[in-house]
Amino acid sequence: MTASAGVTRRWGILLVSAFVVGGCEADPSDPAALAGSVSVWRSVGPDFGTGDVSRDGRYFSDINWSTGDLDLVDLQTGEVRPLTGRGYEADRYAWASSFSPDGSLLAVAWYDYSTGSHELRVEAFDGSSSRVLVPADPAVVYVDPLDWTEDQEHIVIATRRIEGPWEIVLVSEEDGEQRTIRRLDWEAPGGAHPQAYPRGSLSPDGESFAFDYPSGEPGHRQDVYAVDLETGEMSLLVAGPAHDRFVAWASNGQAVFFYSDRDGEPRVWRQPLRNRAPDGDPRVVSDVIRAMQPIAMTERGIAYGVPDGTHNVFLATLDLERGGFIREPTPVDRTPWVRNALGDWSPDGSRFMYISFGFLPDPSEHAVFVSPEGETLGRVPFPHDWHNKSGKVTWIDDEFVLVDGELRGRAHLHAFDPATGTISPLPDYGPIGLFSLTEASPDGSELYVVIRSGGTRVVAFDRETAERRVVARIDLIPASLSASPNGAALAFLANDDERGPSLEVLSLDGARRQVEVPFDGRLALPVSWTPEGDRILVGLLAASGDAGIVSIPLTGDSEAVFISLPEAVDEYVRVGPAGRFAFQGGVAYGSLYTLDVR
Repeated sequence: MTASAGVTRRWGILLVSAFVVGGCEADPSDPAALAGSVSVWRSVGPDFGTGDVSRDGRYFSDINWSTGDLDLVDLQTGEVRPLTGRGYEADRYAWASSFSPDGSLLAVAWYDYSTGSHELRVEAFDGSSSRVLVPADPAVVYVDPLDWTEDQEHIVIATRRIEGPWEIVLVSEEDGEQRTIRRLDWEAPGGAHPQAYPRGSLSPDGESFAFDYPSGEPGHRQDVYAVDLETGEMSLLVAGPAHDRFVAWASNGQAVFFYSDRDGEPRVWRQPLRNRAPDGDPRVVSDVIRAMQPIAMTERGIAYGVPDGTHNVFLATLDLERGGFIREPTPVDRTPWVRNALGDWSPDGSRFMYISFGFLPDPSEHAVFVSPEGETLGRVPFPHDWHNKSGKVTWIDDEFVLVDGELRGRAHLHAFDPATGTISPLPDYGPIGLFSLTEASPDGSELYVVIRSGGTRVVAFDRETAERRVVARIDLIPASLSASPNGAALAFLANDDERGPSLEVLSLDGARRQVEVPFDGRLALPVSWTPEGDRILVGLLAASGDAGIVSIPLTGDSEAVFISLPEAVDEYVRVGPAGRFAFQGGVAYGSLYTLDVR
């Protein structure tokens, strides 16, 4: 999840919170039930990719995207407490974390807004101390902690510079001194899309670090490797014609557990080892587990997460003049563990494109095309070395869709050809991450970006030449920017700390006006124009407690109407002809389990 996810949690239309704790057996209707796992905890939006579980299995470290702090979840009582009490208000947010072996410390990567990079801190579990171990460096993208040595004197991290490959590095807990163990390529060690979440762990004897990595063979499959901490030499632990994902070392170091679809279904396997090499055939140790996200080996077994919520892309038809739905929202895919990200309508409104992210062990990404009624018309795979970051898609014409993503580890805006599936990077506009909230003009000739450094301003970039011009200096919510269909104006939510956001329209010739919203409540994301340009839609947290959108006419005698939404909605919506409406929403639940393999 990215910084924009934090914006979503803070400004989105509706937030829902719930959790379930205890050591009960998994519900038979649950996707992990057949694995023989024990259900430990369930919550809204846990970040299993960056979190960790303490060795005793008692605590889970989870990013709180509402505050930017790291939450410590007591898996026995359900109590949740912030680690530091700091986050967005301190111009930072928590990222990857790792418990020390005795559970008294956490290594935490913090994103620092002032440098646009991460710093590595050692935080006391009880909140009594916090110190910077590796300072933020604008040239370094990630400093993700992965594991600690048993004596707690060193931390294994995965790090990547802006223009460099990933590296496995050993960091001194005393003074932050770094020693590179192994240089890799653009893929993160143990990393898996939709984000680069490095994973791996030290062997019980502390001599090797295991992780999965692309084999280099056709099909881009993953194998499991170990790297010697002294020599940096790689050894192959698990190989085969499938996606094999490292899960954990056996407690005696004589085997590794891995997650694989090698027999056609995703299961956990155990591979015996001798002298850091395979010793015989692997055997299955679980039943089918779909969308497993391994977290850690604990004293209670393998801790792992499974997404199981209703977060999805929904299609509907709105009555924009009278309010309500002509066609109720329906999800594009009812598979509980598949993540789908909002896309865009084709210019003629006959098709809708969204991005589907697979989950481990094979996290392939596809552009999926559906009819306005939700019928699947086709699936086009994205290249294996590219992945979408934000789900933001702008469909310009039949040969050009603007997508935000990473190609071989480098963040960039790309042109996607929906007919061929090819990805082409656009000109280099500026710093990494700057364009994840880009709004494009209808013909795609200009890109509008909110830049905060040196005072908040809206900057327009020429798509072909990358030349820039300042459109306006305005304090606004970045994700609220929306271009009018005729390309002459931008709508947005202006910040006002005392009165709350206001809806405004800025003509590209410089004129600016506020749009009246005749309903009580607090304005929120999303902001969007109708294709005809005669209405603007804006999110509203109504004074009555209801949540939805307001359809505001800009011409004629029509009145504004409030449309209540039955689902929680993220920051973007897409409106097509005749009131066709698409949004990304629902509630992204996740459940944590323990698989006993002792």
